[in-house]
Amino acid sequence: MKMRKALKGISLAVGFLASGFAAASPIDDLTQLTIEDANEWLPAGLKSRQQVAISGIQKGVDAGMFDLDATVVGGGYVNLLAFCLQPEARLETYDNPYTAHKLGSAFGQEREFAASGIAKLWAEYRDDVVSGKTAAAFQLAVWELASDGATDLADGGFRVLDLTVGSAGAMAQEWLSSLANLTRTAGNLYVLKDDAADPDRQDLLIQTPLPGTLGLVGLGLLGLGAIRRKTQA
Repeated sequence: MKMRKALKGISLAVGFLASGFAAASPIDDLTQLTIEDANEWLPAGLKSRQQVAISGIQKGVDAGMFDLDATVVGGGYVNLLAFCLQPEARLETYDNPYTAHKLGSAFGQEREFAASGIAKLWAEYRDDVVSGKTAAAFQLAVWELASDGATDLADGGFRVLDLTVGSAGAMAQEWLSSLANLTRTAGNLYVLKDDAADPDRQDLLIQTPLPGTLGLVGLGLLGLGAIRRKTQA
């Protein structure tokens, strides 16, 4: 009975991990993708309307996390959760294909602070994106780093107009202010760039499945094999 329960538990764990990994076709530096659809915010509600100022012009924007349906050129379907990098650009009428660039190379040495800040932000706060408010806060923080290369939402070319206590803007500012004291960074971050370099097209920030996921699946399979051998003995 105990052996059966252990086998079932490992099978469920392996199935969960394998499904998450298998859903994504491999993406590496310079991989090309075609975006089929990005009209959904998934899970539902992971956005909220925010008032910002871009180069002095005030406007309302939807800030949150996108669900991307895409196909890897020469590969298969991939589902990606993404954040925008340009608050002024539109995410529609895709000018495919897009090319994946590693975060550091996409930003270049002159914007190393922004790339480092985004990697820290992702490592520390990405898992906190569970509501419209937190999704908007994360997006606002990404926009500040990508647009201004700074951490003050009340100053610069990109500004958030609502920084009152309890707002998404206040949360984003708190996260940005903490980056100087953080050391952990996220890996496998890529920027999807429109190959036509159209300024009206949106660059997208994604994270691909970490290599460790495959390792965990392997460990699970080894565990299954060991249990089966013991059962047969």
